[in-house]
Amino acid sequence: MLQLDKSISKPYYVQIYEYYRREIEEHRMIAGMRLDSVRELAQAAGISKMTVEKAYYQLASEGYILRRHKARYEVASLGGLEARTEEAAAPVLREASRRPVYAYDFASGDMALERFPLDIWRKYMNRILSEPDRLLAANDDQGVPDLRRALSRYVYETRGVHAEPSQIIIGAGTISLLGVLTNLLHDKYACIGVEDPGFRLGREIFRNSGYSIVPIPISGGLLHVDALEASGVRLVYVSPSHQFPTGTVMPAGIRHRLLHWAEKTDGLIIEDDYDSELRYYGRPVPALQGLDRHGRVVYMGALSKVLPFFIRLSYMVLPPQLMPLYEQRRS
Repeated sequence: MLQLDKSISKPYYVQIYEYYRREIEEHRMIAGMRLDSVRELAQAAGISKMTVEKAYYQLASEGYILRRHKARYEVASLGGLEARTEEAAAPVLREASRRPVYAYDFASGDMALERFPLDIWRKYMNRILSEPDRLLAANDDQGVPDLRRALSRYVYETRGVHAEPSQIIIGAGTISLLGVLTNLLHDKYACIGVEDPGFRLGREIFRNSGYSIVPIPISGGLLHVDALEASGVRLVYVSPSHQFPTGTVMPAGIRHRLLHWAEKTDGLIIEDDYDSELRYYGRPVPALQGLDRHGRVVYMGALSKVLPFFIRLSYMVLPPQLMPLYEQRRS
C-alpha cells in the first residue's frame, strides 16, 4: 500500500514512482493489473493530480506500465525479469501443489460441487441482496424467520421431523450449535453417553465443556442399549440414521427402546442426523425425532451435503420443554 513520507525532502512524484517500480519489479504487481486512476490516487494521497501524472508518465516511459485508450494504466509485462521471477518461485509453487491425485475420493464431509446449480444459486442471491428488508431480518438470534419456516417444512417432508419454526436454531456448522447445547444442558446433565466408535469431535466438545464422557459400545454397527441402561447416564449422543463411522441404520426396535429409556430415566437423546437425506437406493429412513411423543430428542441437522461447504448451514430443533430455558439463557 502506497504511503507517502512527508517528513523527507524527496518529491512525492519520486516516491510514487519508486513505490510502483519496486512493486512491479518484485512481482507483487503482475502484468495486466490496473493501477488507481490519477484522480483516485490523488484524492487518497491528498496530493495534486499533476504529481500523480508525473509519476505515471515516468513509469510509462520506462515501460513499467501501459496506458490503454480511455482506461486506467495497467502493469506491463517485464519479459525476462518476469520470467526469472516466476522461475525462482516455481520450486515453491511445485512443492505447494504436490498433492496426491486419486481416481475416487471416499473421504467424508465433501459434496460434489460440480453438480451444484451455481447459476440458480447466484440468481437467488441477487434477488435477496436486492431486498434490504430481508437482510435486516437476519438480526434474529435463532436465524432468519423465513429460513426457519422453510426448514420446518423441509425437515418434515424429508426426515419426518416435527418442528415449529420457533423450535429451530440456525448455526454456522454443527460444532457451533453443540456449543450452545452444552451450555444449555450443563445444569441438568453432568455426564453424557457417546457412541464408541463415534463422532470424535462432538465427544471432545462435551468433554471440554466439563461433561464426563461415558463410551457406549457399538456392536455390529448397532448401539448396545443394555450398556446404556447400565451406565446410569441420562443424556446420550447418537447418529441413528447413519452411524459414524460404520454407516449402519438403527433398526426400529432399538429406536423404540432408546425412546423408552429416555422417558423412563427423564433422559434426553441428541440425534445427529448428518447427511441422511441422500441414499443410493430407497427412501431415506425417517429421523428418530419423528417417533418421539414426549419431547426427549434434540435433533441436529446440517445441509452440508446439499449446499456447498463454504455456506456452513446447520440447524438444531429443541424439544418444546427446552425452549423456555433457551430463551432465558439467550436473554
